[in-house]
Amino acid sequence: MTREAREIMRRRRVRTYSATALAVGLLVATASTSNAFGQSSGHQRGLARSEVTSHKPFRGPTSSLKPFNPNAPAGLKPPTHVPRVAAWEAQSTATLWLQYTNGIRQSLQGSGIQLLTGNADADPTTMVSALRSFLQRGVGALITVPVGGNQPLTPIEQQAIGSGAYVTSELAGPAQSVITVDQYNVGFVQGKAAAQYIDSHLHGKASVLYFNANNVSPLLIPREKGALAGLRTGGSGIQVVDNISITPDVTQGEQDMSTALQAHPDINVVLGDDESVLGAVHAYQSLGKISSLAYASGVDGSPDALAAIQAGSTPYKVDYGFNYGVMGYVNGQMIRRWFAGKSVPMVMDFKPAAMNSAATINAYNRAASKPKSANVAAYVSLLGTISYGSRSSYVDYSP
Repeated sequence: MTREAREIMRRRRVRTYSATALAVGLLVATASTSNAFGQSSGHQRGLARSEVTSHKPFRGPTSSLKPFNPNAPAGLKPPTHVPRVAAWEAQSTATLWLQYTNGIRQSLQGSGIQLLTGNADADPTTMVSALRSFLQRGVGALITVPVGGNQPLTPIEQQAIGSGAYVTSELAGPAQSVITVDQYNVGFVQGKAAAQYIDSHLHGKASVLYFNANNVSPLLIPREKGALAGLRTGGSGIQVVDNISITPDVTQGEQDMSTALQAHPDINVVLGDDESVLGAVHAYQSLGKISSLAYASGVDGSPDALAAIQAGSTPYKVDYGFNYGVMGYVNGQMIRRWFAGKSVPMVMDFKPAAMNSAATINAYNRAASKPKSANVAAYVSLLGTISYGSRSSYVDYSP
């Protein structure tokens, strides 16, 4: 691939990466769920004050939450003046957000719940304006993702909660359901898998370069710590000779890798986010040193990274992705439950799916495109239980 082509790809990606980086949290969740959630609607009930559980917002610790109980009895339903309308403003038209939208749409099909969608094109002002417009129109469910930080969304989410709407928020809330990722575990899984490869194929010895994305968000710092801890499981023969902070980007990754190789020409293992690691692979190719790169792995499940693994023509061995199609599907299922007066989880903790072969990549893509038939529990754990009747106990991890 020419430098010109890579530059075009970089420009296309740079505005989409931030969305993936923002879809993160610090929670560690262990729970299980099934692929089917009850859809019966029960009967309409009034807004008797005595039926509404009054609690303060939940701010942790997560360890105090029990596994989500999908079989909790249906209770108070949103009254008829709460519109049977759900709204979702995507961060961009990146593949992952299209999968997310598709998952929501598939899940709401046949429910009678209208879905409003939009695209903020990675612009914080557009995102805020769109969400406010949704509220003015009237919605009973709002799905949010922060663009440019969570703070501008907080009053909008609070207003939606106050109106009786169900809010799903990536990262912080306030929301009845918050989507999170255990970033330490993501890093640890990536680092430990690398250590196992080094033990099996490189006699337990390797010089490693790690790309961290801590400057994108402090919420990614635990991922770095987890990756380094995972590498340490391989013993003293594994040396991290460079740890570079980077806003994940193919061109920057290539430049940083070229510079690092001047100081450490023996680097033979590279870990980090997809874009940075893809750039590093390009650097080895441009320098004619690709044979000296033994192992590379990334996080995010980007199409280019998966294509490299599937082709098997580079040292890119494994990628860890979060299935946004399943994420959207679960969101849609919970919206249906909310309107039926049923329980929904307070925390949706998404797990990294390891993709290291054509078979695992195809399975991931099938789940993303047809989440209804996917093994949902393989991609997400659910914690805590809340419903319309106990909505004042919403989750709020806002700073």
